[in-house]
Amino acid sequence: MKPFSFIHAADLHIGSPFKGISVESAEVAEQLQKSTFSAFDALIKACIDHQVDFLLVAGDVYDGADRSLSAQLHFRDGLKQLADAGVRSFVVHGNHDPLDGRVSTIEWPQEVHNFGKAAETVTVEVDGESVASVSGISFPKKNVEINLAKKLKPGPDHLFQIGLLHCNVGNDTGHDPYAPCELGELQSSGFNYWALGHVHTRTKLSENPWVVYPGNSQGRSIREQGARGCYLVRVDRQSTAEMEFVPLDVVRWHQTSVSILD
Repeated sequence: MKPFSFIHAADLHIGSPFKGISVESAEVAEQLQKSTFSAFDALIKACIDHQVDFLLVAGDVYDGADRSLSAQLHFRDGLKQLADAGVRSFVVHGNHDPLDGRVSTIEWPQEVHNFGKAAETVTVEVDGESVASVSGISFPKKNVEINLAKKLKPGPDHLFQIGLLHCNVGNDTGHDPYAPCELGELQSSGFNYWALGHVHTRTKLSENPWVVYPGNSQGRSIREQGARGCYLVRVDRQSTAEMEFVPLDVVRWHQTSVSILD
C-alpha cells in the first residue's frame, strides 16, 4: 500500500468566549479571544507544512450549537486553503456543535466531507490509489446517550481503517458521558485507528489498534495546562502508523509556585 499521512485534531472550540476569565490587560484579553482562531490557523499551517494527505476533525469544531458566523467562515476558509493545497478534510460534529444547532448557509469545498447523522464510510485516495477508509458519524443533537461506535463499520479489508468519532470511552474521563462506549469494543471492531474527540487531554488509550484522543487545540482555562495541539500520523506500506504530537496553542496555561519570602 502506498504510504500516506494525516493529521488528527479535535475540540477546536473556535469562538470560545473564555467566560469567567478576567484580565486587566486589554492586549491579553484580545489574545485570549483570538486564541482558538489562531490555533486553528496553526492547524492549517501544520497540515500544509507536513504535506499531509488529509485532515481529520473529531467534533466540537465550534464552542456552541449557535455557532457564530465568523467562526463558521473562518473554519470554511481554512479548509478551503487545504483544498487548494490538495488536502482533503473529514469532519464530524459533537455535543458542542450538534447538527441541530444554528448553521449558516455556507458552500464547502468539494474536498471537505462533513459526516451527517447516519454512519457513512468514505474511501481516501492518494495519487489515484485507494489507501484508507474513513467511517464517521455526527451528533444529531447535544445529548447523545447511545453508543455511536456500534454504528461504524470498517471499509474494504485491504485499506487502512479509520473510525472518526466524538465519544466518551469508559467511565473515568472527567467528561460528560456522551456517546458512551468501551475500549474493548473499539479494539475488537476491525479499525486500525480510532480518531476520537471529546476528552481535552491528549490520551493514547491503545496502540494496537490505535485509540487516540489528541486533546483540544487550545487550552481554555487554568484547568487545561500544558501544550495543546494535534497528532501527525504517518502510515507506511505495511499499515504501521507512527504518531507525532504537534503543538498548536498560542496561549499556554501553567500553574507554578512563587515564594513571597526574601
